[in-house]
Amino acid sequence: MTRLSSGLIIAGAYANKIRRVMFAMEKRVESKEIARAVGELNATVFPIIRDAGIDKGDVVRITIEYDIENGRIVWKWDTLEIQHYKQVPETSEKVKELLPKALEEAKAAALREEAAIEEVREEAVAVEEKPPVVPEEFLVDYLGSSEEGMEDIFTVKMKVNEEYQLAGVARVIFEEGAGKALVIIVTPEPKAYRTVLTIPYTDDPRKAADILKERITEAVRSKKLTELNPEEAKRLIKEMMQQSS
Repeated sequence: MTRLSSGLIIAGAYANKIRRVMFAMEKRVESKEIARAVGELNATVFPIIRDAGIDKGDVVRITIEYDIENGRIVWKWDTLEIQHYKQVPETSEKVKELLPKALEEAKAAALREEAAIEEVREEAVAVEEKPPVVPEEFLVDYLGSSEEGMEDIFTVKMKVNEEYQLAGVARVIFEEGAGKALVIIVTPEPKAYRTVLTIPYTDDPRKAADILKERITEAVRSKKLTELNPEEAKRLIKEMMQQSS
């Protein structure tokens, strides 16, 4: 028996989060069976959430166990749990009081970040002047989605000396039927590069990983990369991977 958990997610986004979690964790059945089972689960959960008075902006965690029987996902409905975390009006009022101070701190942090980015730019080497030397064989795997469920995180592995090694990360945000991916890679030298790619929307993170692999390979071969400070790139990779759930 296997346990599915949506993690903490706003109620209005639970269906998308469950779909992505299932596609990422379940390798024993075909994609169409995952899509069918997730549709069945979401169709059952939706009226429960509606009739229980859970608002779209409230936070929920949905868990359920299932078995695989003859290539089919069978939900164990008696294990279904929906944890509900409701917004607190007093907290909302407190947020208004704390907002001015937070804005000042955010502004100061943004200025520091801008200065750091400018420093990275100054250290960067123009791609046209010095083409990057990056191995062209990659593996891209779905790591998970952000806690809010609005972004997908993928690991990027690079083939070095006949072995695939973790080399970077891709963060994808889907908006209006398309995804924009920020990709950061660190090579063994070490050299570090970033690129921004566009990919079509898909419900299946495994398909998104395949598309990312193709687009990253194209970007490397066409030298559509910007060089970064390796230490800054490693920090960004670590932060992005920690954002996945």
